Amino acid sequence: SSMTAALLALAPVLLGLLAISALFSAAETALTGANRGRMHQLERDGDKAAKRVNRLISNQETMIGAVLIGYNVINIFASAMATEVITAVVPGTLGVAIATGVMTVLVVVFVEVLPKTLAITKPNEVARFLSAPIEIVVRFLGPVIFAIQWIVRKTLRIFGVRLDMGVDVLAAHEEIRGAVEYHHSEGAVESRDR
Repeated sequence: SSMTAALLALAPVLLGLLAISALFSAAETALTGANRGRMHQLERDGDKAAKRVNRLISNQETMIGAVLIGYNVINIFASAMATEVITAVVPGTLGVAIATGVMTVLVVVFVEVLPKTLAITKPNEVARFLSAPIEIVVRFLGPVIFAIQWIVRKTLRIFGVRLDMGVDVLAAHEEIRGAVEYHHSEGAVESRDR
């Protein structure tokens, strides 16, 4: 039937999208896990890929922002496409539920766990290999990332949290958690309402 044809046509497109998303995911892990000392040594020896890795790491917030935008856009687009096709075959809530289940498994296994696990085992190699495509994405998404950082900072102000431009909004899940815990222990969060 035409529906079967649509599903068959969708499959390679979905797999292609998820593969790109998996590369973003691996890049994020590899670039944050790459050995800085080794990368600087390789750059001194004239390794162009290592030089790109160092450039990306030196502006880590923008790099992670680009990766987050990249793989979220792709995952959401892939999920929307899957839902569109599956609900044409299985209408209504059941179709949506099936699409959600299928995409959750695919994303968790093939976009999150698998590429990140591979990237953790060989971060230097993966970082060097993916540095060129990620650098292109970073250049392309630069203005979007800046806008997101601006929105995050303005929104946090509503909650009485002031972050200067020096604080990584996108890269710093750990740093922000550390800073918040530190401020709480110092009683600084409560007293900083000025």
